[in-house]
Amino acid sequence: MSIKARTMNVSLAVMSIFFSLGLKESNGKNIATVNGKLITQQELNLSLTALNEGLKKKYLNDIDFRKEAISNIIDLEVLAQEAEKLKLSEDPFFRDSLSLYRKKMLANLLLEKEISLKLTEKEVKEYYQIHRDIFSTDQVHVQHLLVKDQDEAKRLLALSKDSKNDFQELAERYSIDPAAKNNRGDLGFITHDLMDPEFTRVAFSTLPGQVVGPVHTLLGYHLIKVIQKKIGKPLEFAEVELQVKMALREELIRGYKAKMRRQAKIEVHDQAVLEN
Repeated sequence: MSIKARTMNVSLAVMSIFFSLGLKESNGKNIATVNGKLITQQELNLSLTALNEGLKKKYLNDIDFRKEAISNIIDLEVLAQEAEKLKLSEDPFFRDSLSLYRKKMLANLLLEKEISLKLTEKEVKEYYQIHRDIFSTDQVHVQHLLVKDQDEAKRLLALSKDSKNDFQELAERYSIDPAAKNNRGDLGFITHDLMDPEFTRVAFSTLPGQVVGPVHTLLGYHLIKVIQKKIGKPLEFAEVELQVKMALREELIRGYKAKMRRQAKIEVHDQAVLEN
């Protein structure tokens, strides 16, 4: 991956954090000037968005840390002003990145606007009551085999169902999971909140001894073998309130995205999918 690509990925991650934390407007108190350009408290807060509100407040109340944070934002302003002098803002990479930032910011603002209205205490508690089974200490012991291609996953699924083949040997030989060479695909016991939601849903709904798949996640296509299940106890709402809210939020976001896609006219060019 090129330096530019890595830079863009990091920058996009930072921008997404800004909105996932729901940053609110702060006062416009000025904290410094650089060549006549004001630096405000809001800019300082934005530079610390990776911290939760509690840590941010704690650090900004520490004189030494506050001095360091202000020094860092001054460095950023000095460098940005120099970049403007060199007309780097006209660089195609910068313009393309800025366009992508704008889309992400608008998308996140839209999701916050649409989803926050439905994340009421009543809705969260109702979601908890309906899904109490997943908010528990239940565990399932799983092994998995991960590949990039769906057809390859189907081929290996057929092999795994042949009693002559050992699932862990297949995982050690074919899985693209870097850990497979050491753990032979054995993930041990997982809980409901540990893995990708689709992986977890399938794992907990599969009987011990069965191999199922392909299960698609962002990592690729999984084959999952369930070894053993341990029944735990339901957790009280107070114990999992944040987890419930996050689960409902993700479900609402998935539903809203699906609704928007249904309303849009989308054409995916086959060649673009095939090209790396």
